[in-house]
Amino acid sequence: MSAAPVSVFAGFSAEPQAVRARISFRHQLLLGLLWINVAISGYVVQEPAPYDIAILIVFALAVGTQAIQVSRQVLVAGSVLLLFLILSSLLTASPMDWDRWLRFSGATGLLALSWLLFASVTHRFGPRGANIILGAYAFAAVLGAIAALLGYFELIANLRPLVVSWNRTRSFFKDPNVFGPFLLAPTLVCGMWIQAPSATFLKRALAAAAGTVLLVAAFFSYSRASYVTTLFAIIFYAVLTGVLRSWRSFVVLFMATGGVWLLLSLVPNVGDVLHERLESHNYDQDRFQVFDLALGLGSSHLLGVGSGQSNEILGYGVHSMYIRLFADHGALGLSVFLVFLGACVARMVAQVRRARDPEGRRLAALILAATAGTLLNGMVIETIHWRHLWLLLGLCWYAFPERAADGARGGVSQ
Repeated sequence: MSAAPVSVFAGFSAEPQAVRARISFRHQLLLGLLWINVAISGYVVQEPAPYDIAILIVFALAVGTQAIQVSRQVLVAGSVLLLFLILSSLLTASPMDWDRWLRFSGATGLLALSWLLFASVTHRFGPRGANIILGAYAFAAVLGAIAALLGYFELIANLRPLVVSWNRTRSFFKDPNVFGPFLLAPTLVCGMWIQAPSATFLKRALAAAAGTVLLVAAFFSYSRASYVTTLFAIIFYAVLTGVLRSWRSFVVLFMATGGVWLLLSLVPNVGDVLHERLESHNYDQDRFQVFDLALGLGSSHLLGVGSGQSNEILGYGVHSMYIRLFADHGALGLSVFLVFLGACVARMVAQVRRARDPEGRRLAALILAATAGTLLNGMVIETIHWRHLWLLLGLCWYAFPERAADGARGGVSQ
């Protein structure tokens, strides 16, 4: 069961061959199960999603097989995250809706557990673990994108109502504004695969086709935030990896983007939907008003109003992860969580700077760019419970290759 994902994506892996050879069969099996776990992350139309249940099972197996390796750095970051969870559970007043409070707190706790799983496993197995997880993520995204496009263009009967809402692709997600950003990191993964020196022409062609499918599906999600953050992440990744080295490269990129945008907008009815999505609406003004009200809640409650309670009190979604955290958990809770996020990003900046080879730099740049883009998305969408956000935050802690070799032997990483 583990052999399939390992063999499919091993050609793109950046870790030394010696690290691969030292991984035991039980750990290969665990990595295979983790691949399957991430591969089903594109189906989240119900709560809890199959992904959530699988996380608990794989985490238990990871503990049982001693694949969980908590380094000092992961322990420090985990302690900050634990402090946030403790602060978020404290209440200065009885919540308006106990059921919402329990569900919201439980979801945050489960996703924090998923962070620990991804961080500890990839810290032990290094780039190999990160590549396997990213490969599974790309697999899930491509399948979801294909289903969304088949439904959008009604190429399969009765599929459209399952994967399209409001004339926007959402695949097997509840909201197009989640589906579009979900495709961001896999799009970068396809770019990394195209750049891999070991990739054959066929692999590059398949990666290019997959990346095109992902971008087209993201376009038809008509998510404004997805457009901005995807372009930001692609440019960021290209700069970090040296693809864009001059102003001419930027001009070519923007011309190509504009050309593709124009071609897609010529599809029947697409121009009308695109125009409707890009113009200002009354609900945009409502969101700014809710921002002010949510900031008032956070300012008047030291520890906030409690997990999930700001929506209940305001009667409207806050539509910003950071303002939502401020309203729910106060300045202290938001500050602690920002420290955690800062630690994750700082870790990836260090990875990019320390990368000794182009493959390692591309992997680090991908995770940094995808994480930065997703965190940028959080300014206008409540992303605290996005499963792929916590996956990316976990990947920020994958081990440097030399430390991964120690981890594969069973040593303790510092």
